[in-house]
Amino acid sequence: MTDKLSLVSLRDVLDDRAVKRSLIGLYKEIWKEPPWDEDFWTDELVNEDIEFALSQKDFSGKAALQTDGGLYVVGFTWGYQLPKGQFPFLIPFFDEEETFYIDELGVAKPFRGRGTGSKISQLLEEDVDKFGYPSMTLRTDVGGVAYPFYMNRDYVDIGVRDPKYPQRAYMVKRLK
Repeated sequence: MTDKLSLVSLRDVLDDRAVKRSLIGLYKEIWKEPPWDEDFWTDELVNEDIEFALSQKDFSGKAALQTDGGLYVVGFTWGYQLPKGQFPFLIPFFDEEETFYIDELGVAKPFRGRGTGSKISQLLEEDVDKFGYPSMTLRTDVGGVAYPFYMNRDYVDIGVRDPKYPQRAYMVKRLK
């Protein structure tokens, strides 16, 4: 498999129905895998999640598109300003400071370990830096592949676990 990838802003490609269908399909595929084991995602729920993210302050989303044999999403990430009302247990870590929340990161299995996640994450981080946020925050499962990925990208586990999913840790990367 050749890696003819195009790295793009999600806003620039979501009007393409085939690209959006491939994004939705990959999203569902990824979250079915361990450690998430979330088999409840339907096309409609994923679309709602995407639309919610797009409506948030300072949304930024990136995608890696396979351009060999068609155009389809093989990796994605997106985030926005942390809505503190949804995460009151994180407020003590940020006081009055705003932080950027990385809501999603997913890479198709054949593209993992090949730099795809790093490339789209770097593009997202460049946007976040332009927005002026002093930090980035995310939640991931401590037993999943994303946890060491983020540790290697200078994120720190702040010792807070999700009240609903205690195996999921909150991590922060300071930018300033």
